Amino acid sequence: FSLIAYAVSFKATPLIEEKAPFHGEGLALLALVLLLTGSIVAGNRPFESMLPASLSNEDAERSVISMVRKLLTFVIIPFLVYRRFQFRPTDFGLSPDWRKAFAPRSIMIFVVMSAVVLGLNYFGGRAAQPVRDGVFTSGQLLAAIPLLFLWNYVEVGLVEEFFFRGLLQNRLAVILKSPWGAIFISALIFGLVHAPGMYLRGAGAVEGLGTEPTLLFCISYCIAVQSVTGIFFGIIWYKTRNLWLLMGIHAMTDLLPHLAKFIATWSI
Repeated sequence: FSLIAYAVSFKATPLIEEKAPFHGEGLALLALVLLLTGSIVAGNRPFESMLPASLSNEDAERSVISMVRKLLTFVIIPFLVYRRFQFRPTDFGLSPDWRKAFAPRSIMIFVVMSAVVLGLNYFGGRAAQPVRDGVFTSGQLLAAIPLLFLWNYVEVGLVEEFFFRGLLQNRLAVILKSPWGAIFISALIFGLVHAPGMYLRGAGAVEGLGTEPTLLFCISYCIAVQSVTGIFFGIIWYKTRNLWLLMGIHAMTDLLPHLAKFIATWSI
């Protein structure tokens, strides 16, 4: 995946220029990573405790609560911190220039990488088993797939790509003066933050790890799988600095793994 990502984005023109670091930025980044870690460990419980039981027990409501929490901790708070230092959305790859953001090369990168991840998930992913077995009707798939793509574009695309590529990798490359060092460090952190969900909330069952994997096994698995995924995302960011593009590829990456749960949650 990383080789394919590098090949298709090799001649891409970066959408934005890197901005010079500000005094104490390294500590600010560390504080944001620690805040994010605490949010992931706590999960939705602090938010759900403030709501009536009738609004926090259904899967659909839980999904909305989870998205709000992630937007707050992954996007809004980090952006507000950097806004104090005159950073704008454009500085994180959210350019308002649609002609550049969705240029033919960007579309080509999206199509190629989407085909690669969809192919792997369909033919080799456990979560795509219901699709392969024909559990869902054509009507369900036609309704759910575009809706899930839009949901993923925000819930995993904006949330995770803003923090890990637009913010963390982007700023580490400037601070360390090493784009490749930033790719590997942000990919490692990207993998590790998935471990609490697998260990504390049974998310390992989705990955085929069972309902009670050990913490060490979750950490090892996340480094071996999610961190590697983070590398090819990081390469595309390094070559394009186009967050709109990364959000779309990430949405497609999680499309088939999330499809069965999305259909059940929203009764499609």
